[in-house]
Amino acid sequence: MIMLDDLLKRDEFHIGLTMGINICQRMILNTCDRVEPLVVDDRQFYILSGDQLLNQMIDTVCDG
Repeated sequence: MIMLDDLLKRDEFHIGLTMGINICQRMILNTCDRVEPLVVDDRQFYILSGDQLLNQMIDTVCDG
């Protein structure tokens, strides 16, 4: 049986982990660029830039 400690000592594990993180980052950045929601477990998440978030906050305060 392979234990977590054994996996952490393998270069292949680190390469796979890095590749998985890179794929997730690309998915997030691509959906942000297309102004589409990021879907995780059938839930939608919108990623806003700082400008978009500030505009949303100002709109909320001014409309409320």
